[in-house]
Amino acid sequence: MLELNYTFFIQIVNFLVFIIVVNWVLVKPILKVLDERRNRVEGNEEESERLAAEAEKVIAEYETTLKEARIEANREKDRLRAEGIERETEIIKTAREETKNMTDRLKEEIAKESAVALIEMKREAGLLSKAIAEKILEREL
Repeated sequence: MLELNYTFFIQIVNFLVFIIVVNWVLVKPILKVLDERRNRVEGNEEESERLAAEAEKVIAEYETTLKEARIEANREKDRLRAEGIERETEIIKTAREETKNMTDRLKEEIAKESAVALIEMKREAGLLSKAIAEKILEREL
């Protein structure tokens, strides 16, 4: 059986002193380190969440900017296309006018040359007729 004598009380006191010392030397520092670690992890989680939210915000801004840039690029492309069509129309119109003017000048030149050639042919026809008549008649006219 268990005897209750003064050694039992000394052992209880030793045990309590041991628990107090172990608590003071080991448990409290370990708990402190664990609390600090938990706080750091929570702080890191909060920082991570903040950074993730900030990254999402930056991505959203980037996508908005990119969308606006695409819209602006499409506007510029449409403007340039319209400008190109307008220039093309002007060039075709100018080319048609120049062609018409050139055709009219050529027609005038041909008409003048035809008139000159006709006059020359009539004159030569008269001379030729006279030469033929002189040969046929064998006398000078």
